[in-house]
Amino acid sequence: MIEQAIRVRASLEQSGLDHGPISVHDRMVQLGLAAPSRAALARAFQAAGVIVPSVSDGVCKEWAS
Repeated sequence: MIEQAIRVRASLEQSGLDHGPISVHDRMVQLGLAAPSRAALARAFQAAGVIVPSVSDGVCKEWAS
């Protein structure tokens, strides 16, 4: 399911569309796919290295370093 979500994210990104966890979740639902929660998608994308949280996103500086 996560691999599928990463493919959906890549497809949205290639199309120039928003490709954050909310958009990926919504697109998966539109496609009739089983979609993890938005929070699970965010964690999975970070673990897969396709996103990197930044301090400007409100992430604690100690956590980001």
